[in-house]
Amino acid sequence: LGVPDTSDGRLEMIMITAALVIRRLKRDGARGEELAQALFDLMFADIDRNFREQGVGDLSVGKHVKRAAATFIAQTAHLEMALANEDMVALTATIRRNIATTNDMAGVARAVIDYDSKLNEWPFGQLEMGTLPEQRQSD
Repeated sequence: LGVPDTSDGRLEMIMITAALVIRRLKRDGARGEELAQALFDLMFADIDRNFREQGVGDLSVGKHVKRAAATFIAQTAHLEMALANEDMVALTATIRRNIATTNDMAGVARAVIDYDSKLNEWPFGQLEMGTLPEQRQSD
């Protein structure tokens, strides 16, 4: 979809994917909330590690991680609102704000809707175990 395979492009796609997975997990009560929090914690521990590997100084890593977390939380709220209202214009605007490295905003928006729909079909038990549903022949 035109998102470059760069540190920024990867981070953008990880964040949007994690936002969708967390959105799905939160529908499953306390266990889902717990798993969503664990995913959030793991993702930001990895982001911290990546900043350090990229040479960001120890004194400023925390500031960069906080900024990334704030962006992620805002992005997640905007995605949630756009998807709940089935608002393609708002969804595309959210993507434009957060994935600035692609020219195919509509394609990314369609992919987000498709992935969100597929996540809704997955049983919580499979998500919890980290297994994917068997693919149907039409997939």
